[in-house]
Amino acid sequence: MLALDPRGVVATTVAGTLVGFLAGNLLVLRWAGMVLLVPWSALVRRDRALAGYALFANIVFFTSMRRELAQYAAMVGDGEDPSQQEIASEYGMGAGLGRALDRYSLPALARRLRSRA
Repeated sequence: MLALDPRGVVATTVAGTLVGFLAGNLLVLRWAGMVLLVPWSALVRRDRALAGYALFANIVFFTSMRRELAQYAAMVGDGEDPSQQEIASEYGMGAGLGRALDRYSLPALARRLRSRA
């Protein structure tokens, strides 16, 4: 995708990062940019072939990530409420990004404001 639409990759990566921080979820931050490539290709670039390729790439990617998604579902389904830092460590993404989400995401800021009240 970087070779086909470098501007789109950068734009959707930045947008995905913002969405991830707003959601306070590392997996959303990590994958939203890739998902956003589909509507970007269809609506902004108006290229149906590129949108189809982006959709195909998403299907392949999420199919290959099903074990990690199942692992995450098991962590949450066991009643655990893992921090984003724990999730980042579990997935090998570096604890720093998870720690940043735990401190500066919109849900983290809302929790801090509620605890002060």
